[in-house]
Amino acid sequence: MKKNLFNLFVLLCLSLTMASCISDDDNNTQYLRSHFVIEGVYPNYTLYSREDITVYLDPTSVASMTNKKGFGDNKRGYFDISFKSDDVSYVPVPGTERQTAVIKNAQLIAGSYVNVSSVWTYDQAEKDNITVEDSVFNVQKISDFWMQRGYLNIAIDANYSVDATNTGIFPTTNVAYKRESVRDNEITLTVLYNRHSRKDATTSPSVGRFITAYYFPEIAYIVPGNDSIRVKIEAMGTTPVEMKIGR
Repeated sequence: MKKNLFNLFVLLCLSLTMASCISDDDNNTQYLRSHFVIEGVYPNYTLYSREDITVYLDPTSVASMTNKKGFGDNKRGYFDISFKSDDVSYVPVPGTERQTAVIKNAQLIAGSYVNVSSVWTYDQAEKDNITVEDSVFNVQKISDFWMQRGYLNIAIDANYSVDATNTGIFPTTNVAYKRESVRDNEITLTVLYNRHSRKDATTSPSVGRFITAYYFPEIAYIVPGNDSIRVKIEAMGTTPVEMKIGR
């Protein structure tokens, strides 16, 4: 049965691991599951994994899985791919002693897109009623955050709403900053999590992992200074995290 690539702006990763996973079978076929940055135009796409693996997708596989529509404007995804061991090569990384894997003729099996959003000012978020008390919910933790080819990725673990048929109601995650949090080479980003509760909804007993991405040069443009930027990420109900990101 042919599977079609589906488009979700968040991922429920309860049964999936966020780290890449490579496995193989007895037919010289291997499998990779990871977060990727998408580059290229239909039908010729290159994927770059979080672990710096370069994947050249088979154009016929892309056409089949996307109904000949390609990836459109999507730049981030969480995909399962398969490939033959003979299609893997290793190239040196300039300036280091390590090598990186390059995979050719990879087959796209399944996956979801990761939404790339813009960061709001807190004033804008307030005008759009994103910050009102009944719109923002606690998160259990900021479970992961990383930079990948210009994109800041933020993953949160949180409860979500389900309707009367126990179908998940997908939440919205926005990120905003207060102007006073922006200093030389420093910014605090606040995750605003709305699980979209409603009258017929209840809270799922399960915890979902929801991932969004932000194009970091847009954030860096906001921050004065010339050094690496100290980025603090906070969310209601959890401990803040931080990282330094080069401009």
